[in-house]
Amino acid sequence: MFWATTTFKVTGTTPELTAALRDWKAHIKEKHPLIQEVRCYRFDGGTSYVWQEGFANFNDYQALIEQEDDQCEKVMGAVFGHMVPGTREGKVWSDGA
Repeated sequence: MFWATTTFKVTGTTPELTAALRDWKAHIKEKHPLIQEVRCYRFDGGTSYVWQEGFANFNDYQALIEQEDDQCEKVMGAVFGHMVPGTREGKVWSDGA
């Protein structure tokens, strides 16, 4: 499994951020069947987040990038509006063994 992984920091967890994360996850479930699983972790007292979207292969990840539209921008923007500027990083992770 490949994981499109985004990390970012916030000043703190809020009900609005939690709702935005849930909306993003619901959007993925409804509109992006190539994403097999979504994981979200928070740590450092709720000031750091890891968001992961699981794909069977790298080609599925590349296809998703081409599918991004205004609705994707809206749900992701609602999450990243809470982000501390300059803290967002994206990587593709996979199992090491």
